[in-house]
Amino acid sequence: MNIIKFKKLLRNHIENGFIFYFSLFLIFFIGIIIGSLLIKAISLDLQDFLLNYSCTYFYNINHGKNSTFSNFKTSVLFRLLFIFITYFVGLFNIGIIIPFLIFLQGGILGFNVGYLINSYGLKGFIISIFSYYPQYLIFIPCFITIGAFAMTMASKYKISTKRKVIKVKRLDFIDYTIFVLIFSLIILIGTFYEGFISPIFLKMIY
Repeated sequence: MNIIKFKKLLRNHIENGFIFYFSLFLIFFIGIIIGSLLIKAISLDLQDFLLNYSCTYFYNINHGKNSTFSNFKTSVLFRLLFIFITYFVGLFNIGIIIPFLIFLQGGILGFNVGYLINSYGLKGFIISIFSYYPQYLIFIPCFITIGAFAMTMASKYKISTKRKVIKVKRLDFIDYTIFVLIFSLIILIGTFYEGFISPIFLKMIY
């Protein structure tokens, strides 16, 4: 797929599937709000538990790993898990799960930022700007785009009463896979920041 074809297909997909993009962005935003409000509704022990499994840096600290490479590797694994699940959800016609996955990503961001602000005030807010927002400027559009493509792909599958899947055209499958791979590579750029730069700022809370 050349660059011109890629841009054309992406533009057409955004225009034709605008409702998917808008809905997923709205769901992501709602996830951020609920994730941030969750801080006030749960105990400190539960806050610490969720933080350890929603932030790659604190996850590694909790598991006795504090090297920059460990942070990067965990970040890559977390993001690839989302991509892997979303990709196959699209292939197996269960696109209804995708809004939940996007909501979860928004909730994670909202919870992590909310935790820093609630625990460390202005200092936590400033740290969150440099430790979370740069990579999420990359993650958010990629998450939503991959999710929108997966929902589109899922809608192209039809399951008969005999549970036999009628496959979409091979070209659709190839284009879908290439788009997911391209945006996955872009997400990896964000994981570099999350793995190597973000921990520098998160260490400042101690």
